[in-house]
Amino acid sequence: MKINVFLNNLACMMILIFGGTLLLRYFRTGELLVDQVIGILIGVILLMASFIWRKKLRREKDGTAKPAHFENRKNPA
Repeated sequence: MKINVFLNNLACMMILIFGGTLLLRYFRTGELLVDQVIGILIGVILLMASFIWRKKLRREKDGTAKPAHFENRKNPA
């Protein structure tokens, strides 16, 4: 779980740093820079991935690896 906490912290720091820089630059000069937007997007994607990973690990730890609707599905053959 330590790696998941690290990914959460990294993603939040990326969003804060690149987002803050983007806002400062936008309000001072009125321009949006692509590198800051890409940094924010990578941070958001990393944050979403770490939340999904955390949810998956909790399901595996509780013993409910698959949701119930997957088990009741008929095989199309």
